[in-house]
Amino acid sequence: MATHGMGATRRRMDAAVEDARRRLAALRVGRASPDLVNDIRVAAWGSELPISQVAQVGAQPPRGLVITPHDPSLIPAIERAIGDSDLGARPRVDGVRVRIELPAPTAERRSMLAKQAGDTAEQARVAVRLARRDAINELRRSRAAEEIGEGKLIGRSKDLQAMTDERVASIDQLLATALTELEQ
Repeated sequence: MATHGMGATRRRMDAAVEDARRRLAALRVGRASPDLVNDIRVAAWGSELPISQVAQVGAQPPRGLVITPHDPSLIPAIERAIGDSDLGARPRVDGVRVRIELPAPTAERRSMLAKQAGDTAEQARVAVRLARRDAINELRRSRAAEEIGEGKLIGRSKDLQAMTDERVASIDQLLATALTELEQ
């Protein structure tokens, strides 16, 4: 493949799987995870920054999180950002920390999270398949330009399909794990 090598395709596919892993981890309701606040942004130092850049986040089992800002003056901004988020939890300031106790999820919330998990997995599968499609199109262009032979086109196409199948199976496993944890 002239401009779009197998390595670039593998990286695109792996990035889609990793993004799905991160997003599905944030949906887990059975236990607290720092991933739950990854996407929450805090107004700090003149810009909007992810909580992970302005504080240390730790889990406090079973459903608690402890957020310790690097700069204690950011506590009100962190408290406000968490309160405005869709976490469904109220932040509680405890000295120089912000504590969050996640509520036990309702059946309705579990159902909504299961749908979100399915949507997240499908987006990742689509991203993997798009990477495969782009790579196969590049192979076909190389074949049309006679840069590669028919045998190499077929062989690399099979390799791409195997790579795709592997990544889709990983995404399916991540989804199954997330759904199992949502049911607990």
